[in-house]
Amino acid sequence: AGAPLMDMEMIQYHPTTLAGNAVLGVCGIGNPDSFMTALEEHVKELACSMVYGDHHPFTPDDVRDVLIQTRDSKAQVIVMTEKDWVKWQPAARDVRDGMVIPVYRPALRISFLKGEAQIDQMLGQLATTPEVVDEHPGNIA
Repeated sequence: AGAPLMDMEMIQYHPTTLAGNAVLGVCGIGNPDSFMTALEEHVKELACSMVYGDHHPFTPDDVRDVLIQTRDSKAQVIVMTEKDWVKWQPAARDVRDGMVIPVYRPALRISFLKGEAQIDQMLGQLATTPEVVDEHPGNIA
């Protein structure tokens, strides 16, 4: 059993989903400023942000702290990176506090402005090329 949070299945969002909501931004990534800046560009109000160290292993105590900050800042939704959500989800299952708050993650996609067909072709070739195993690792040929 877990928290009555709406993040158990996690919702991918389009920025317009957040347009009318005060948001709490949460991240534990190497460059948190870029995430928070992008978030600020797409929300009505960034009520608060919580930044953890890169590769932060979220614990139930962290989840409780985020929920307390969400309540105190009057945020209506939480937004975090997908990388953080993967670590958040198991910790959130262990928290029971009666608070229902949606937790969103941005759906990111990579696209190339030029050369996409060539890149796809190279990746296809790599996928079908047999792996070469060095029988003498460490030797310089």
